[in-house]
Amino acid sequence: MKPHVRAQTLARFRQGDLGPRRSARIGAHLARCARCQARSEELAGVTKLLASVQPPPIPEHLEARIHSALTTEAARRVKLPEENAAAAPAASPAGTGPAADGQHPRRKRPGHARRPRPVIALRALAAAAAVVVVAGGIYEIAHNSASSSSAGSSAAGPAAPATAGPSRPAAGPLATGPVLPYRHAGGEASITPVMTGTDFASATLSSQVTAQLAQHAHAGPVAGPNAPSAAQGPAGGRSATFGHMAVTDLAGCVNRIAAGDLVLLVDVARYQGGPATVIVTQPSAGGPEQIWVVGPGCSASRSDVLRHAALSPAG
Repeated sequence: MKPHVRAQTLARFRQGDLGPRRSARIGAHLARCARCQARSEELAGVTKLLASVQPPPIPEHLEARIHSALTTEAARRVKLPEENAAAAPAASPAGTGPAADGQHPRRKRPGHARRPRPVIALRALAAAAAVVVVAGGIYEIAHNSASSSSAGSSAAGPAAPATAGPSRPAAGPLATGPVLPYRHAGGEASITPVMTGTDFASATLSSQVTAQLAQHAHAGPVAGPNAPSAAQGPAGGRSATFGHMAVTDLAGCVNRIAAGDLVLLVDVARYQGGPATVIVTQPSAGGPEQIWVVGPGCSASRSDVLRHAALSPAG
């Protein structure tokens, strides 16, 4: 009795990666072997399952690392044949070499270059695809594990800080930054920035800001001649950072955006998946609070406003 077909060979057979003769032999074997036919159907089920699964979005930093690795590998593969050609030995002088010893080297037809094997190219592409799939799978497992952990903690005891999302702000600040001085009502006030981990969204911006104000809103201006100045930065000439912002740029940004109004909230967070800072101000002339979403380029000389809206009374 002929041996059964291996799963790897069956997978290649289903993808049409085998020669016509071998494919014909395997097809004839499947027609009379129930065991191999069942295994082939299982592989078909796996293929359909993988095709129906929607992979989660890969984080920006992971996508950049994968792209960089693939670009480096592609450049190396292009450069390798050139280095091999440069390292090839020069033509042997007359009377020396294999022909002089009675050996007849294999002649190559003029202008005939060896073509790259398509199987090697396919394997390289398969390896690259595997990197992307594995990276996405790891991220999905980590994401699902974090969600399950949060749900289990809620059922077992007091509610833990929830993971921030487009429609659900974090329950508490992940970090608080250094005190930022800013100009207000002809004097100096200060605000302590927070990092809540919230990913603010355009459609739910007002309700998310309302929730954050309920937890982290500044009670009022803190002024005085001895108020700490974060714009000076640490000793040694290195610029301190808070989240994705340099502290000096963050202080200058708050001053520029507030323009003398009272600052209620500075949240170094995210907006629509990208790094951003949400600044909420209370106009001196009255009216609703103002929401300013600024990008990482905001500073004392540049606003970099991504979104500006008035806070809805309904939240």
